[in-house]
Amino acid sequence: MVEPRDRPDSRRLSLVQRVIAVFAWCLVSMSCMGPQREAAPQAQRAAPRNENVTVVVAVDGVRWQEIFGGVDSERARQLGLRPETARELLPNLYRLIDKHGCALGAPGSGTQVTASGPNFVSLPGYTEMFTGAAPVDCLDNECRRVRVPTVADEAALLQESPAEVAVISSWRKIELAASHAPEHLTISAGRSNGQNQSMLRRHPDVWRAYQKGAAAKPAPGWGDFRPDRHTAEVAIGYLRHFRPRFLFVGLGETDEYAHHNDYRNYLAALRHADRTVGQIYESLERAERAGATTLLLVTSDHGRYDFVHHGEEFPTSARTWLVAAGSAVTARGFVRSPSHRRLADLAPTIRALWGLEPEPGLDRDRRPGTVLTELFQ
Repeated sequence: MVEPRDRPDSRRLSLVQRVIAVFAWCLVSMSCMGPQREAAPQAQRAAPRNENVTVVVAVDGVRWQEIFGGVDSERARQLGLRPETARELLPNLYRLIDKHGCALGAPGSGTQVTASGPNFVSLPGYTEMFTGAAPVDCLDNECRRVRVPTVADEAALLQESPAEVAVISSWRKIELAASHAPEHLTISAGRSNGQNQSMLRRHPDVWRAYQKGAAAKPAPGWGDFRPDRHTAEVAIGYLRHFRPRFLFVGLGETDEYAHHNDYRNYLAALRHADRTVGQIYESLERAERAGATTLLLVTSDHGRYDFVHHGEEFPTSARTWLVAAGSAVTARGFVRSPSHRRLADLAPTIRALWGLEPEPGLDRDRRPGTVLTELFQ
């Protein structure tokens, strides 16, 4: 077990008390199970807002096998690659797990983290993350824009400028899951798609990174796909220079290479994602030293069946993983959760940290998620 890192006890207790209080409110009011209004109410301002910085990093289609087991030994033998443990493959992620946070969904932990499905593809998975519920009207990658307010929308209502809430992704369609009112936040999705991208012009480094991505070819994706190195450069620059209160970063090359059955480049993309996570956490540590309460969540939108395939016909591709870190999280290493966990649990957890209702206006049919209380114990 990893001992919790040193931090002010009063600060940590206040966070635990805040999350537990919201969770207790949910149980007492039975809002998690009873009938709800069809439309989510507008988020109410909760003070103090400026002490919270939340970042979610989603690495598309990454298997739990590499996250917890490292390089596949048989594939490594076939390709002439050096076998690597998970810690060798993902040193930054394991620095978070070992010293600054915890991991959910590891083999032997007694808990799995899954997408709700029933179709384990990207847009339903991202919709689940942003809304905090199993998607009932998004079953494939051809969905329309999300119809209910998302956690990004709620964050935008709590801030004074669209610059304080940002979604930056390699895949353009993430925008459809991210917000039902995108005019209130900054979105850069794919090489050219988005909202309020004029915000990026406010810092020359961020704007140059955006322009490089806009001029790049889409490989290994297609259409408007932006290569991960450019997405990461925009996102890291945005976090450093604009200091948003909520940032979602979507990296996509891992899924693209897996669909090409290109294990070598899948690993290269995963290593790049790990470096990106490390750079993001360095920025969050600076925010902590300035007095912010930070939360970093790293996960994937779905798993895989046999490395190449995933989807409704492959139920095991539901399984994914979650790593959490930051000053809001108790450092505990590999965690056994009290129940099965889903991607739908991310948004309620973020809302609870912000002092908002975990499930605002979600009806029972949407199978709302619950707060990940084990992150704060």
